[in-house]
Amino acid sequence: MNRQVGHLHIRTQADEVGVSVITAAARACIQGAGGDPDAAAVIVYLLAADADRRTYVDSESEYIALTIDVVDDMVSMMFIDNGEPRVGEPDCLAPLIQLELVKSAVSTIIDRSVHTSVTFPLGAGVPTLVEGEEPGPGDESVSFRPGAPGDGLEVSRLFYRCYGWTYGHGSMYAPDSIDQAIEGGTRIVEVACSDSGDIVAHWAFTLHGPHLVESGMTVTDPRYRRRGIGKKLLGALIARAHHAGILGIYGEPVLTNVVSQMETREGGGFFCGLRVDVFPAMNAVGISTRSAGPRLSLLECYIPLRPLEPASIFIPEGCTGFVSDIISAGSLPRTLQVYPPPDYTMPDATVLSVSDIEDERALLVVVDQVGADAADRLSEILDSARVRGAACVEVSLPAFDPGVANLDLRALHLAFCAFIPMASEAGDVLMLQWVAAAVVDTSNWQLLDQGVRDHVEAIVAHISESCPMGDPVQPVR
Repeated sequence: MNRQVGHLHIRTQADEVGVSVITAAARACIQGAGGDPDAAAVIVYLLAADADRRTYVDSESEYIALTIDVVDDMVSMMFIDNGEPRVGEPDCLAPLIQLELVKSAVSTIIDRSVHTSVTFPLGAGVPTLVEGEEPGPGDESVSFRPGAPGDGLEVSRLFYRCYGWTYGHGSMYAPDSIDQAIEGGTRIVEVACSDSGDIVAHWAFTLHGPHLVESGMTVTDPRYRRRGIGKKLLGALIARAHHAGILGIYGEPVLTNVVSQMETREGGGFFCGLRVDVFPAMNAVGISTRSAGPRLSLLECYIPLRPLEPASIFIPEGCTGFVSDIISAGSLPRTLQVYPPPDYTMPDATVLSVSDIEDERALLVVVDQVGADAADRLSEILDSARVRGAACVEVSLPAFDPGVANLDLRALHLAFCAFIPMASEAGDVLMLQWVAAAVVDTSNWQLLDQGVRDHVEAIVAHISESCPMGDPVQPVR
């Protein structure tokens, strides 16, 4: 006899609050039935985001509704929205179906709305490690090789085993996206494989122009940790990057543990900034017992591979101390200028682009040319972001452009974020940031040593001084 162990029906407006409410309700329902709340939350969030993309007519009546029935060990979910008509398997859930985490998903049109039926096992939960019982190094041997097209599905499964659904880069749950990045040459990947052929560790360098790679997407299956696998993967990646003529490695060590900070130091790198509240929180299963907080902040680091050519950079008042310290820490051949040269003529127009960072609460402004209208253009963008409730705004500036030195950061309420050598094809990049959070939660930040602490505290203090539109930033603990 079938036994119903959970039921939910909810309808709400399809706005940010409504999505939060319906996602929380799904989590509570599945958790109460003994299943994995993260699985339900991710499915509902993906469907809600897809509904938002498909809704562009009569948006005032936009709504979403959800019905969940849990019978024995199977979850049946019906998600309803009034977005653009769609039938068949929804693309937004395709990666989860490929990973065999969703058994089936199909959309039909009923009564002028889209009904998406989803089924998945109640027991398809996020694997967790009991505190104090993390598995030690196993006896099974591993082999190492470059990542290749076709690895995408196994890599996605690896990230699921280690992070559940919470990993910040959603593309790591999309096998096709992983394969395309490797095949297209935009990502250099090294993997470790078990005797049975499973991928048990992954590390990638993502190319940012011809001079710089970003290090990240690093994970090792809990059963294979503490065996030095990560160091071997990194060594192979560095050798490939050096052979390709890359000048340096850019990384973003997390603040919830010191492992990646230590790897930066051991690799001969230095810290060059701090991005505050830039990503939605990520809770890594089996990686750390510390929560990242409401939003994720990251350290910035640079590891040189080849000597840089000498160059002049132009830095506005308020950032010169930070950049001078970074130049010294990295022994960079840079001459810091605080004024444009006498023969410099500023162009009339600023050239820039604006995009979201991961979610709509973080905004990135990339300035390619500083013009006479830069202050007005940036002020307009920042004001609009504040009105729409942005958590942070980052501004990327060409440090080799003399016009950068003319910017009045205090008037713009912008603080120092990072200085990254050769981050663009033309040269170095200066990053600024505006932070709006009432409180930047630093209580769980773990810092490697006093040098890192001094670096972080100085930037946090600069944010508090420079961003009066937000409430004071909580001191680093």
